[in-house]
Amino acid sequence: MPPTRGDVYQVPSGIRPVMQLTRIEVLTWGVRHMKKFQLAAVNSPSIEIECGGVVLSTIKIKNAKKNPNFDTSSMLFDVFLPVEELYTPPLNIRLLDHRSFGVKPLVGTHMIKSLQEYRRDPVAMVQTIREKMLESGFGDAEYAIDMDFADTAVAEAAHQPPVTSTSSEEGEFKEDVDWWSKYYSSSGNEQLGRVYREKGYENMVVFEEELENYFDNFTDLAQSFPLFHGKRHEDEDL
Repeated sequence: MPPTRGDVYQVPSGIRPVMQLTRIEVLTWGVRHMKKFQLAAVNSPSIEIECGGVVLSTIKIKNAKKNPNFDTSSMLFDVFLPVEELYTPPLNIRLLDHRSFGVKPLVGTHMIKSLQEYRRDPVAMVQTIREKMLESGFGDAEYAIDMDFADTAVAEAAHQPPVTSTSSEEGEFKEDVDWWSKYYSSSGNEQLGRVYREKGYENMVVFEEELENYFDNFTDLAQSFPLFHGKRHEDEDL
């Protein structure tokens, strides 16, 4: 018989999955193309991320019509997960809508069954960087990677005085034109961008639509997940 703790049987260590502390980081950019739920528009949504019994929530969007993005995009939490992927619990995404009188209906869900695609080994990543540095001709002893280097650099930078440019060209640029002059010149406004254009400064690229339309929905940086909700009848839409 397996050992007991009170009236509860314990799982023998021989068959219990080996657990390790895992950090999960999620980029919650925003929501897009939300359909109506219960005959009302989803106007103030928030996201819940749950894995291994740990739940983390985003700040609700005040008005999804005006700005469908979250104010804070990065979420991270630590949770004990099995080392073997076979026993790893799924990561659940739930979307809630904040409505009047404190009503928060569950609008949609998505389940990521396997996290293997998103796993990264920090030790292996540091080793890879060290190998690339050696291949580039940097000595390992002279350019040893310190895991606390970033924090130290940030702390030192915080105590450094701000760097100001003494370049006469930059000073002339600030006196003659401003950012709006650059914008008007780049967008083709002949009158308001005339001074900037006559100075011969470079224009910038002005995008007329959402950046997602130009950069393939940022699939190189983030992955989109469709949300689904159940239906009571076969003819209902998801």
